[in-house]
Amino acid sequence: MSSIRDHFSYGGERHLSSLFLLSLVSTKNKIIEDQVKWAVIKYAPDFNIYKHSNIREALLETLSKVKRPDLEPFLIREQLWEKALLAAEKWAADGVFILPAQLYAPPDLEGDMCKRVVVAAGNLDVWSNHRTAILCSRQPRTISPNAPFLQTIRYLVPTCMQKGRTIVSSHGTAGYNAVNTIAYGTPLVIVCSGALPHMNGRTGLNKFLSIYEGLIDPTLSIFVSEVLPGTNVPHKHAMKDRDRLVAALATEIYAVDIRLGGNVHSIVCEARSRGVPAIVVPAPNASYSHQTNKILKMTTLSISMLRNGVKSELQSCYITTNEYSSETPLDAPSADNHLITGNSKMPSYLYHYTRSCPGPWPGQTLGEYWRALLQGTPNSTHTAFDTLYRILDERLVRPSNRFIRGKERVVCFSEVPPSRLSTLARWRKGLTRWSVEPYGLGIATVTLWNLGARPVQYGSQEDFADVPLGQRHLFQIQRSRNLPWDVEREWRVRGSVDLSLVPSQSIIIVVAVREESEIIQSKFGYRCVVVSELNDTFHPKKSPWPSKLEASPGQFGLGERALENQQ
Repeated sequence: MSSIRDHFSYGGERHLSSLFLLSLVSTKNKIIEDQVKWAVIKYAPDFNIYKHSNIREALLETLSKVKRPDLEPFLIREQLWEKALLAAEKWAADGVFILPAQLYAPPDLEGDMCKRVVVAAGNLDVWSNHRTAILCSRQPRTISPNAPFLQTIRYLVPTCMQKGRTIVSSHGTAGYNAVNTIAYGTPLVIVCSGALPHMNGRTGLNKFLSIYEGLIDPTLSIFVSEVLPGTNVPHKHAMKDRDRLVAALATEIYAVDIRLGGNVHSIVCEARSRGVPAIVVPAPNASYSHQTNKILKMTTLSISMLRNGVKSELQSCYITTNEYSSETPLDAPSADNHLITGNSKMPSYLYHYTRSCPGPWPGQTLGEYWRALLQGTPNSTHTAFDTLYRILDERLVRPSNRFIRGKERVVCFSEVPPSRLSTLARWRKGLTRWSVEPYGLGIATVTLWNLGARPVQYGSQEDFADVPLGQRHLFQIQRSRNLPWDVEREWRVRGSVDLSLVPSQSIIIVVAVREESEIIQSKFGYRCVVVSELNDTFHPKKSPWPSKLEASPGQFGLGERALENQQ
C-alpha cells in the first residue's frame, strides 16, 4: 500500500520552506492572486528559512520564474519573514504539510486543479490506493429519515468499507454529514471547505472538532484543503471547489440523486474524462430522480458492485415503527368533541407558533442529530409539527435570545389567532424559511400574565435608548426594510415556560390538519384547533406551508429496473 510518506520527505527542508511561503503569501490576500500564490509555493526551490540571504535568493528566483517581479516589494521584507518563520514552525509542529500533487493531479492532467497547492494534516496512515467518494446534489434543509438519498448512502458506505475502500468526504452539507456518520470510526479523508482547521490555532481546531464530534474521528482522519489561511472565498465557489477536490482525491466516485447540469453532474463528467470510474446511482422518488434518470440514459455505466442483493439490503434499511414519526401514514380521523372548529368560540389566548428546525435541536449535537436521522428516531425530521410534539413531550417551551435586544433569553407569543395566521405568513428569503407555520400552542392570557408575560413595546431605533434596562427584552423595532413587525402583536416571557405549571384547560394546540390533532389528543389529551378548518385559505391543497402529511414515504432504494438501465 502506498502512503503519503512514499511521495514526500515529511519534516525536511522542503517541508519547512513550503510552509514558510504559505504563511508569507497568505498575509497578502488582497494583493496577490490565488493562482500566483500557488505558483510561488509550487515552483520555489528548497531553502533554509533561518537564513535571510537564502530566503531572498529563493524568492527572487521564484518571482522571476512565475514572471511576477512586481511582487518583490511585498514579499522581500524581513519583518514579514519573522512572522512567517514562526507560523511555519507552529504549523510543522501541528503536523501540517503540502500534499504531493501526484496524489490528486496525475501528471497528464491539465487545467486548474493541477496548478493548485493542497495542504494537509492528520493521520498519514489513513491514505490508501483505493479511495471512494460519494457525492450528491444539494438537499432540502429539512431532511426525513426516509429521504431517498439517505437510504442509498446508508447502503453504499458500508459496502465500500467492506471492500477495503477509504472514504473521501467533507463536512457541513447533508450528503457528507450522512457519509461521515455511517463511516465514523473508520479511516476518512476529509476535504475542508475553508482553511485547514489545524492552521487556525489550537482554539480553532478544537472548535472544529467539537462541532463535528461523533461525525469525524481526528485520530482516524487526514484533513486536506486548498484554501489558504485568511482567504475569503465566496460560499458558492468554496462548495464547488471543495466537491472538485473530493472527486480529485478519489479513485472511484458514486453520485447519488444528482441534478442535471449541476455541480456534481459536471464533476462526474470531468472524472470520466480522465478515466476515473464515476457511477451514477439512482434514488427513486428523490429530489432530482427525474434528472438523474436522464443522466443515466445519456451514459453507459458499470455498476457491478450494486447488481447483487441491493433490493433486499435496502429494504432491510426501511424505517418501521409503531411510535409516532413525522413520516408515518395516518388513518382517517374520527369525530372528537375535544376538537375546536371554526364554529366554536375561542377564549382570549396568546399563541407560541412553532417552526421547523433544520439541523440539531437546541442542546443536541450535530452527531446526535445525524445518528437520530439515520436510525429513524421518531420526530428526527424536525418539522414544525415535530417541534410542537417535542415541546409537549418535554412539557417545556425553551427560550431563545435570537433577534432579542440585550440577548436576554425569552419565549415569544402572539395575539394573532390561528384564524388570522395567514396575515403573518411571508417567505423570509434571508433565513430561507417561512416567518410562521400553522403549528403551535395557545395559553390563556391571564395564565401567561401570572407567569410574567408582557406585551412588546414597538418603536424606532431612537426610542430604544429611552427603554429601561429591565425592559429592553420587550423592545422591538416597529418596521425594518419595509417589514412591519407590530402586526405580530407580540408578548414575551423571560426564561422558559414550564407547561407543568399551566392547567391543561388553559392550553390549546394548533395544528395544520385534523389527522395531526388526533395524534396530539391521543398522546397528550390537549384540545386542538385545526387551522385548515378555520379558513379555506389554510386547506392543505391551498396552504403555502407543506404539511408533514403531504410527504409519503413511498418505496425507496435501488430497484432492479434502475440497475438494468446502467448495464
